[in-house]
Amino acid sequence: MKLALVTAILFGTAILWVLILFRYIISLFKPKKR
Repeated sequence: MKLALVTAILFGTAILWVLILFRYIISLFKPKKR
């Protein structure tokens, strides 16, 4: 099942990107709110 492996890898990288973007957005908004 190569498809399952590829899907798992894509899903993992997607979660990683979402977490990175989320932390980046939070770091942008934190100084504004104080």
